[in-house]
Amino acid sequence: MANNFKRLNHDDVRRVCGASGSEKEMTCPCCGHGHLQLFGSDDIKCQNGCATETVVEEIRRRMGTGEFVIAAPPKPKKLKPSQQETWQGFTLAEYCKLKGLDTRLLQYLFDAREVSYRGKTVVGWPYHDEAGKILGTKLRLSADSHDTLFSPADPHTPYGLSNPHLKGLVLKKYDLFITEGESDCHTLASYGYVAIGISGSEGWLPEYADFPIIERARRVFVCEDQDASGKSFVNKVLRTLPQAFRLKMESVKDISELHLKYMDWDAEEDPFTQHPFVQCIDIAIQAATLEKAMRQPKPPKPRPTGMAAEAFHGVAGEFVKLLEPVLETDRASILSNVLACAGVLFQREAHYKVTADTHYPADYFLTVGNSAISRKGTTTNAVLDVIERVQPGFKENILHGLSTGQGLIAALIKKKPEGDEDDEKETLPEPIAPSVLVEISEFAELLAVMKREENTLSAVMRDAWDGKPMGVLTRKDPLKVRNVSLSTIAHITRKELLDRLTSTDRANGFANRFLFIWTQRVKLLPKGDMGNLDCNAVVAKLHAALEAARGAGALKRNAETEKIWAEEYKRLTTRGETMTDALLSRAEAHVVRLSLLYALLDGAREIRKEHLYAALAVWDYSEESVRYVFGDAADPDYTKILRKLEDGPLTTGEIRRVVFGDHKSSEWVSEKLDELRGLRKVRIGEKQLKTKTVDAWFTLEYQQ
Repeated sequence: MANNFKRLNHDDVRRVCGASGSEKEMTCPCCGHGHLQLFGSDDIKCQNGCATETVVEEIRRRMGTGEFVIAAPPKPKKLKPSQQETWQGFTLAEYCKLKGLDTRLLQYLFDAREVSYRGKTVVGWPYHDEAGKILGTKLRLSADSHDTLFSPADPHTPYGLSNPHLKGLVLKKYDLFITEGESDCHTLASYGYVAIGISGSEGWLPEYADFPIIERARRVFVCEDQDASGKSFVNKVLRTLPQAFRLKMESVKDISELHLKYMDWDAEEDPFTQHPFVQCIDIAIQAATLEKAMRQPKPPKPRPTGMAAEAFHGVAGEFVKLLEPVLETDRASILSNVLACAGVLFQREAHYKVTADTHYPADYFLTVGNSAISRKGTTTNAVLDVIERVQPGFKENILHGLSTGQGLIAALIKKKPEGDEDDEKETLPEPIAPSVLVEISEFAELLAVMKREENTLSAVMRDAWDGKPMGVLTRKDPLKVRNVSLSTIAHITRKELLDRLTSTDRANGFANRFLFIWTQRVKLLPKGDMGNLDCNAVVAKLHAALEAARGAGALKRNAETEKIWAEEYKRLTTRGETMTDALLSRAEAHVVRLSLLYALLDGAREIRKEHLYAALAVWDYSEESVRYVFGDAADPDYTKILRKLEDGPLTTGEIRRVVFGDHKSSEWVSEKLDELRGLRKVRIGEKQLKTKTVDAWFTLEYQQ
């Protein structure tokens, strides 16, 4: 601030200028607008553009004359048409005339209707779920697009899901348009485009990205209204759908206005010319795809498309089919929970020998998804409710809240009855059970505590997976337990996994002992209810399988399955040298355990080809999940840089300080950034600081 302003403080400003809002907002003495901001101890700035020196001079002049600024009275709030006494309602015919649309077509495509509101006829836009059930109705009360309300409440679902043109669409053979509001959706659908609408610029929810109509589309175009809220809407959608295209209209505000511009075009005058509305949409599509191509990095690995049908063999598949109607998550998530629990049910009654290694049917499962949207924990609880009927008391032996190797071992040791004397001949304590389920609802927290110095949890869990005795040295007495298998079901978000799984965890064999299962929400069930499920058939088959497995001992593959395994073994054991490949390096061991488990679930005493194919289907999906989550980057430092750049551009020096804590040299950081630019992951641009413009690094998807 100028030197001649230093002696002017906020109290002086308040004495001269009237308050326009809060105590930090005054009425500017130069322009009369209530945008004079007070900040710091004596700083002011007119947000309407008046020069600070001019404002200071005027305040000082008024201090000398005793003249005061009188704040203008607040402007009366403008009433919506439906709030005025002259309001007469708003009919469907009036809406269609306003938008240049056909009434009958809207009734057919969107179930448009007229309803009564405060004794007047108004337009009703029903919001359906994908099964056709009405979840709520949006009332359009007047020609004002903001004069609306939901009855009974906002259903939180996209608009237009009941459109009959959305049925029977072929996977990856159609383009989908997402609009802000219903009117643009009506217009596009009237021209035959596949479109859904989102209620309002803030109406998009991340879980919409998992809707099948969006997931199955070849391309998704998000229509941008040419105003501030329109840009905000598209940016919000693209944060969840980064591969979608931004569709802009030239010279018009939105899709509806484009339609009205060419509504009077007569096709009969030139029947061989494409409708100008369609021409404009095609041009906008070309512009959107070209812009995306110019800024697009190398395409990421596609999201897993779904676990193959072979994985749902036998009673495991029946279990999934039983729970699928009452859970919002996908089949892969349900199956992973079923297999994790079933592996514990069979305890150590059966095993498979590979040279000196003994494999039991227990394994580590890690479901990865988008936070609570994927409903991972809910799925686990539902599976456990059924397992409890198979083996009452099953939940009592589940371990939770792991933090140290000592704590895990102590929890696995069976407590002796009070008063029993220690048996001096006993070398190792007895475990609570031959096989135990560990539920880790927040795997991110486990990764965090494992980073602490001298934490032994990683080593203990690796020994448990390998079938070795688990032991750690403590200050008083060493803790040790053997002859116990662990099966885990853990949950984490993709972002947490990328941020917290260290390169050490990947390289030392901790992470590759887990089967990564990508999971997502596939439907919305406001009222989840398992009360009417008939579990008897599944429970009976599991009981029979447990009886058949008693004392089974070592199982082997039959001759036909051995031939199949010989071919698959080559594929499973052939890996590259990237960090992602390191996460997949125990493929054959996971498949052995899964095929053993499928055989036991069938009540079989040998592993047949259908059991191997089921295990391979689970593994293939897990590999697909790993490649989707982690990509194929060989350097984990790339991920650190890219994650931080998602929050905004950084200079090379800022990356060195913020990302690597000044532990790397400028030359080393510059080399990493040049490598990322070569991979088309980042670009150089300009970043505006307070006093100058500097070169900075941007992700290719960053929107300024």
